[in-house]
Order: sequence, then C-alpha cells, then structure tokens
Amino acid sequence: MSKSRELHPVINFGLVPLLQLILAFMVVGLLIVLIGENPVQAVQLYVTDVLMSQVGIGQSIFYATTLIFTGMAVALAFHAGLFNIGGEGQGMFGGIGLTFVALIFMGHFTGGVGFDLPGFIMVPLLFIAAAIGGAAWAAIPGYLQAYRGSHLVITTIMFNAIAFSIILFLLTGWFQNPDNPGDPKSPLLPEQWWLWKVGDYYQYRLIDLEAQYKAFKDSGLSVPEIRDQNPAFWEARAQARNMKNSAANVSFLFAMLVAVGFWFFVWRTKWGYAIRSIGFNQTAARYGGVNVPRTMFMTVCLSGALAGLASTNIILGNGSDSEHVLRETGLVGLGFVGIAVALMGRNHPFGIVIAALLFGSLFQWGEVIQLKGQFLRPKLNIDKEIVVALQGLVVLFTGALSLMVVWAVRWVAENLLGGVGLAKEIETEERA
Repeated sequence: MSKSRELHPVINFGLVPLLQLILAFMVVGLLIVLIGENPVQAVQLYVTDVLMSQVGIGQSIFYATTLIFTGMAVALAFHAGLFNIGGEGQGMFGGIGLTFVALIFMGHFTGGVGFDLPGFIMVPLLFIAAAIGGAAWAAIPGYLQAYRGSHLVITTIMFNAIAFSIILFLLTGWFQNPDNPGDPKSPLLPEQWWLWKVGDYYQYRLIDLEAQYKAFKDSGLSVPEIRDQNPAFWEARAQARNMKNSAANVSFLFAMLVAVGFWFFVWRTKWGYAIRSIGFNQTAARYGGVNVPRTMFMTVCLSGALAGLASTNIILGNGSDSEHVLRETGLVGLGFVGIAVALMGRNHPFGIVIAALLFGSLFQWGEVIQLKGQFLRPKLNIDKEIVVALQGLVVLFTGALSLMVVWAVRWVAENLLGGVGLAKEIETEERA
C-alpha cells in the first residue's frame, strides 16, 4: 500500500480555477499590448462598466442564463462518458418547439383563430415545448450512439448544421412573419407571454419619475435646480433610464432551480448513479445491472432538453421588445460556449453557474469595448473578438493545460507550505 495526498477540494475547485483564469487574462493582456493598445483601459472598462454597473451586471446575467442551460447540457452527457456538442442545434429545435406551440395558440396556422391564454398558463407550456424540442433533436444522435455505436461528437456536429437549414426553411415558409416576408423571423409573440424582466420594473417606475420630472419643470425649476434640490429623485431617474432595457429575467431563477435539480438528480438518485457509473466504466455498470444503451439514450435526450430550455431566455426573455421572435441565429453561438462553461465548472452545477456568470460578463465586456472604446482618450481600438480569444484561453487553461496548474499548486503546497492545502492521506494499492 502507498499513500498519496491530493489537493483539498476548496483548493482544487476554488483556487486552481482562479489561477487558470488569471493566467488567461495575463495572456490576453499580452495580446492587447502586442496590437498596440492599452490593457489597463480594457480592464478598467471591465471593472467599471461590467462588474460595477447595474446595466452590465444585468446583461451579464442575461447571457449567463443561456450558458447555465447549455453548460448543464454538456455536463450531464459528460457524466455518462459522452460529449454532446450539439447544444446549438438542440437549442434551435427548442426554439422551434416553443415557437410552434406559440403559433398554434396565436392562430398562425388557422387564419388568426387562436386561444388568447394568459401568461401563467402559456409560459409553462412554452418551457415544456422548448424542452421537448431539444430532447427530440437530441434523440436521434442519442439512439445512434446507444444502439448503433455512432460517435456522438460526429452526429451532433452534423445535426447542428441540419438544424440551421431546417430553421431557415421554417422561417421562410411555415413560420414566416406575413407582415415582414423579407426578414426570416417568426411573428412577434404576444406581450403577455414574455418573461418578466428587471427592465420591466424600471420601465413602470420611469413613468412615475418622468411625470414627477414634468411637474418639477412646470413649477418653473431648471434642470440644474431639479438635480441639486432633489438628488435622490435625480439618481433614481437616471438609474431607471439606464435599467429600463435590462434583459435579466426570471428564466435566470428557473435556471438556478434547474441547477439544484441537476445536482439532486445526478448525485442523489439511482438514475444519476446509473449515469455516473456508465461514465466511470461501462462494463462494470453493465455487470451491476445498468441497462447501458437505454441509460445512454435517456441521458442524451435529457441533455438535449436542457439545451432546448436555453431558447426560452433568448426568445421569451429578450431585452428588446421587437425580438421576442424565433430567428435563424438560434442561441447566437452560446450553445458552443456551453462546452467551455462545463469544462471550467468541472461538470458540477455550482461550478457551471459561476463559470456561466464569468463568461456572461466577458460577453458583456466585448459589447462595452465596442460601444465605449471609441470614446476613451486615447481611443481603445480593440475588436470584441479579443473576448473570444480570452474565452478560448480560459478553455485552454482549464482544459488542456489544467494539470499544469494543479501540479504547480501541489508542488508549492508540498515543498513550500509544508502540506497546507492538501487533503488527508489516501491509501492506494500498489500494482506490479
């Protein structure tokens, strides 16, 4: 018997990812220097306009909501030893399922004869339709993997491309908006079916604040006088004007509930145990009584359902009133980023939520760089694609080069800190 000491879980799942993230930012900072720009300016924008801005936080949460769903979709399949990279296509079909049900109740297929159901009934139906759509599109690659031995990576890549073609066909045909046939998008969903957003609260609040502002003006006060005599009102009005378009919505809370359910399902149920046992060793799982093909198929379908739910945030929770529609862009690439989120989150729902918030803030950072970089002095001419490079570097350091950081931290703990940060000794059997 030999004894080994691994990193403490807090170090392994807390400090190590933080160091990997710092390394990724350092490399991106070097890239910014090499293109002749100031990385300090870029970081300042990230801190002031993303991390310390209500608008930035709200938009980061909006992006993160989609990434939580797609990250969990990847993670669930990974626990079964499968690599589902079809989240983008499954998300598109989640949107197709959602839109199909919505158009039926809107009377799109019956000449305007529909059912004007309230949101508390219709929204759950649309969520279920999105999950079924994603699961249905994942079912075919899942069946081919489980019962025919086709590789899930190959089939899901192909199905992403097929999904894009199908959604474009539908948006120029059956799902097309008759009022705007030149633009491939579905009809606008009724407002009562939209998800409640943070911006809605501020829009309603702004109505009262603007009425109060008009009353101040009518009383003969100038703008500087209103600002100086009523600082609390002026700050509240400015906040409402900034936040009225915030896209953060209640699907984020639903995503958090799903994350809790994900944890319970994978680690506290017999079905989750069967999934993890397949991921560890298919042969042992089969001898243990697990129906491996059926469990694989079920896992891929559930993974597709999670990816399909991501479309609810894109369609029902969009921050723009004119964008509660299905478009051919699907999840706008966030299905693929979900792979990086799952890797960084170590396929655990808590880690996935943290990683999704990080990547969501990076997406918002890219938008801020484009919107405000030109107004800085000196100008910050950085393309937002630099954020894509940062995301790739995060994947690199948390995936391919993760052991490099782990070994470095373990060496420091063993040789310089006298074992601080290491877990208790674990006995392992030596084999010849």
